[in-house]
Amino acid sequence: MKRGVLYGLAAYLWWGAFPLFFPLLRPASAGEILAHRVLWSFLIMGLVLAFLKQWTTFRKLPFRVWWQICLAAVMIAVNWGVYIYAVNNGHVVEAALGYFMNPLVSVGLGVLFLKERLRRLQWTAIGIAVIAVMILAVEAGRVPWLSLTLAFSFGLYGYVKKVIPLRPTESLTAESMVLTPFAVAFLV
Repeated sequence: MKRGVLYGLAAYLWWGAFPLFFPLLRPASAGEILAHRVLWSFLIMGLVLAFLKQWTTFRKLPFRVWWQICLAAVMIAVNWGVYIYAVNNGHVVEAALGYFMNPLVSVGLGVLFLKERLRRLQWTAIGIAVIAVMILAVEAGRVPWLSLTLAFSFGLYGYVKKVIPLRPTESLTAESMVLTPFAVAFLV
């Protein structure tokens, strides 16, 4: 098996195990868990950038890129916060539905805004997935707001990240840097 597939499987297993971990952090609230995640992400990524000598990248970023970073930071904070809230409040299935819906949102954004084209078989697959989501939503008996929030916040995050001209390490550090003052204020 190729290394990329193994990394992908490991990432999905790790992400799938989070619902087992977050309840262990009680009585911490979703906001407190999110604030720690932001703060520790910034500290760790700051060390990574120092080791890689990539901190100078931020000095020459135009204002427009910083706005894109801020938008990405808000989208991922919403996504993380809603996910933690959902898991810690017994909405794991609704959270899973949100991440099942996410590729549909990403494809929709790609088709609408990036002018990507799909072949007939791809449209068929998308149609089947949309029908499955609708069946699950109707079966739940209500609008799956948590699922929709997770799907759209992560889809929009991915869309914004596509236009930010930074390496992943720099981008994650910049997003964490933007969110850290809010995280520290929340924790204080």
